[in-house]
Amino acid sequence: MRAAASDKSVLFRSSFEGKGRRKRRATAINRSFYGIDDEVIDRDTDGENRCIDGKRKIWMEDYFECNNAEALDVLLKIGKSFGVDYLVRQAREIDVDDVQWSVGGKTYAMVQAERGNLKTLRRILEHDLKEEEETIYENGDESNRLPRRRGSMMLRARDDNGSFVQHYAVYGESITCVEMLAREFECDMCAVDELDRSTTLILSVFTANVELIESVFEHSPIESLYMRDRGNATVAGHLAQIAYGNERIKRLLAKIIARAGPGGCGQMKRGMKNYLALRKEFDGQLQVLTNEDLVSIINEWRLSNKLRSTEDLMNKQTLIQILLSATP
Repeated sequence: MRAAASDKSVLFRSSFEGKGRRKRRATAINRSFYGIDDEVIDRDTDGENRCIDGKRKIWMEDYFECNNAEALDVLLKIGKSFGVDYLVRQAREIDVDDVQWSVGGKTYAMVQAERGNLKTLRRILEHDLKEEEETIYENGDESNRLPRRRGSMMLRARDDNGSFVQHYAVYGESITCVEMLAREFECDMCAVDELDRSTTLILSVFTANVELIESVFEHSPIESLYMRDRGNATVAGHLAQIAYGNERIKRLLAKIIARAGPGGCGQMKRGMKNYLALRKEFDGQLQVLTNEDLVSIINEWRLSNKLRSTEDLMNKQTLIQILLSATP
């Protein structure tokens, strides 16, 4: 028999709605409480085992569709009761209409980060840290307790393309999730995926979302500015390609180059075997900037003494030469 209606059904109804995702039917919501009828599970053979397998399958569907933190707590308790790991991965699926494969190996945290669900993302990561802490302390010897580790299994997990949860926050253009992952959970913002070797900062450029790029930049260590993807491009190189006609992108590019220091994101230095190639690359990035942007970099690098007259301020090539000559 199907489980009787419960006040919790309202909780689950809200948990599967929002962010443009499909709404779950009321029957699916009731099945969340796992009073499953004969239409859902065939009990003719292997009765008990098939019942448990069916519950696990339905639990996984509900788990990955859950967008409500309170409902998530209930699902985690239910899953634990019949041995389903909250670290379970989402299988690769095909969209029949678009004839496209979805990426497999997603954790619940990745799904929530991509959807921009801050509360559920925080809740599952806190749960993960608690589970890890319990695992560390389970021997019970207080004198030998290990310190709590920042960086849970959810944060270390990769999908089938080698992406981390912070990559998914960028995929979903969720600034709040990016900021929470960086500040509260100390995610490695220099981490790269295995498909394109992209950092979160490089990946953010492909969204062309200036607010997102700025947020990721502000929460990324300086080392991320020098990293190159599989196409051998830095974040400055990618920004330069989309900067034409976009003053905000140009200002952001100038800010990134200024922070990278003399030599730019390519870390150009005299005497390097590829010096000429790096100089050409850096010159191309500077060419897309306005005179005002170039002057801001000059001031940041404390090269204003190289400006001999007001005419220099009006000459773009002079400004670029000043920056190129500052190469270590």
